[in-house]
Amino acid sequence: MKRLKEGVNDIQDSNNFKQFLLTMSKFHDYSIGNLILIMVQKPEATRVAGFKTWKDLVRSVRKGEKGIALLAPCLPPKERKPEPKEGEEEEEIEVNPLYFKVVHVFETSIHA
Repeated sequence: MKRLKEGVNDIQDSNNFKQFLLTMSKFHDYSIGNLILIMVQKPEATRVAGFKTWKDLVRSVRKGEKGIALLAPCLPPKERKPEPKEGEEEEEIEVNPLYFKVVHVFETSIHA
């Protein structure tokens, strides 16, 4: 137990771990992998969104600006399921990504 406690304390004292926890607190909707990618590429980021999202928010990305590369899952097409009969519960089917593609998001401080 003493070794475990020392190990946990070492992790908690690590600057990288503290930075990761800070990043997690700001971007709760992103996967662990994408949180790490944000932290590594732009640790000071506070808000990120894709090009279209910033455009929809009436904001713009500066021409030539470099984005933060993230991995987005590409899912298979949705299958049409028959409606469940009365009294039956709808069955949840786990859908796994076919592959991942690189997408870019932009940090809020780079917008006009």
